[in-house]
Amino acid sequence: MSVYYIRSSDKVFALDSTAEVVISLDGKTSDYVVEDGSTVQDHYVNSNKVVTCSGKISSIKSTSSGNNLSPAEYMQGMEELKESRTPFTFIWHPLRPPLDNCVFTSLSITQNSETGYAGNCYSVSVDFTIKQIKFAEQADTTTVPALKFKDKVEGEKKGAGSGKNPKETNLEGTEGALATYWKNFTSLIPGG
Repeated sequence: MSVYYIRSSDKVFALDSTAEVVISLDGKTSDYVVEDGSTVQDHYVNSNKVVTCSGKISSIKSTSSGNNLSPAEYMQGMEELKESRTPFTFIWHPLRPPLDNCVFTSLSITQNSETGYAGNCYSVSVDFTIKQIKFAEQADTTTVPALKFKDKVEGEKKGAGSGKNPKETNLEGTEGALATYWKNFTSLIPGG
């Protein structure tokens, strides 16, 4: 009986016989060495979930496996899914939510003394590791309204080409314009 399913956009993959499923829920701390030589931590991060599965795929099907693919179709489909780098869903327990956005980190299909051809039957051992990935979100952009300061700088730039020494330009009142600019800018920030 299969205890997991991989669902891509167009196919479902399941082992005919699952030997083992291991879900790794790792995490790590931030470690810093302080002056006295001891190590302190001030943060903990959960790592992405990692799943390792092993089992067999066979031309002999049971009604409980849910796998209708031949070994050749299974191997080709799994290889294509890995090569496409397309995230898929891993369904591993009826009482647990599925793991979305998974990708293969390894896929091994093995024929050995326990698998291969026997009469009209064919089987292979399958081992794979998948990792649930997280996607970064794109930052939002904000438009800052034009202020008086911009007009004052533009006017000074025009005056710089008129023979005046740029060091002698008059920026009187720029402190007030900067304060107004800063006040308007920080009002755009939530909690600012």
